[in-house]
Amino acid sequence: MARLAAEVDLAVLRAGREQDATVLFADIRGFSTLCEDLPPREVAAFLEEFRSRAAQAIEAAGGFVDKFVGDEVMAVFGVPDPASRDADDALAAGRMLAAAMRDWSREREAAGLTPVRIGIGIHRGPVFIGAIGADRVEVTAVGDTVNVARRLEQMTRSLDCDCLASEAVAQAAAPGEATAVAVRKVRGRRGPLRIFAVEAA
Repeated sequence: MARLAAEVDLAVLRAGREQDATVLFADIRGFSTLCEDLPPREVAAFLEEFRSRAAQAIEAAGGFVDKFVGDEVMAVFGVPDPASRDADDALAAGRMLAAAMRDWSREREAAGLTPVRIGIGIHRGPVFIGAIGADRVEVTAVGDTVNVARRLEQMTRSLDCDCLASEAVAQAAAPGEATAVAVRKVRGRRGPLRIFAVEAA
């Protein structure tokens, strides 16, 4: 994306383009409670550790981090160059990220610290890629696909699963990569979604 922003005129970036992509959202569960008794410096150190581990898992699977917001990360696969393995790569990232958080939890528990639990949501579909903003311009992916990925991440709490994917992801990925677990209405959307669980690596 940095290459795209450097090579393309801002007017072209603002016009943007639409393409299919796979979007991953991840968020630490109970982050506010976890940080309640921590000094701000320790919260910053915690976030730095989380972001380093998250970026490593995402980039190892071929994705890129679109943004971090607090304890939340958004990643995109197949941007700016769509690829046939976008969904498989995103599922691999989800598995590696969940496994990385479990390893980190064990390390923290061994040191007498609070364990970490993460929720991950993955969805595939059309997105708009371009520059958004007036004074502060951000090159990012937006659209219903992004919103659904975030909703799936939030649904990991009620379905007690670290990583959930949509049917669109499961259909685009290799067979057996995810297991159907529920058909649920997603907040803000009219129709229900068939939801799949992704096991950690």
